Amino acid sequence: MAVTSLVAASDGPSFDCAKASSSAEKAICADPDLAALDRKLHDVFTEALAKAKGGMAQVLKTEQRGWIKGRDECWKAKGGETACLRVEHRVRITELQARWSLVPARGPVAYVCQGNPSNEVVATWFESELRSVRVERGDRTVIAYLVDDAPGGARYEGPSLSLREADGGVRVTWLGEKLDCKPK
Repeated sequence: MAVTSLVAASDGPSFDCAKASSSAEKAICADPDLAALDRKLHDVFTEALAKAKGGMAQVLKTEQRGWIKGRDECWKAKGGETACLRVEHRVRITELQARWSLVPARGPVAYVCQGNPSNEVVATWFESELRSVRVERGDRTVIAYLVDDAPGGARYEGPSLSLREADGGVRVTWLGEKLDCKPK
């Protein structure tokens, strides 16, 4: 009996389904694929937390609580709660993997934009849950997700950012500014 309980616990989500209170938690408990995504997110979050130093651990915990509140709003999603939960989990897993460098990466690659050495973009591509790139410019960092893998160059989208690989460099739109960037 104890072995069966351990197996059942490893098949469920990261939380106790008997205490599930939100519709999101209940949906996760009812769907084995969502339960597996929840376990994966828990493992990735735990790995990120182990890398967080100083006050960053508390910041990461606070962000996770905020993410959970957002996830619990999936009941409002037009495409349905289950589809929303799948997307939310995969995006959060990807964000943590890229931000905390938890998966294999290519880069970082520094690019000079508009031919100006002081106008630099640094990109690191990750083999994350969803293919992603972490883009740094100045003191800002944005995680962007693959949206198109066309033969002319992959395109990634993130908050206020678009990046397309093209002609040995990248074309970036950063906060509305269009940049043509070549490797340093």
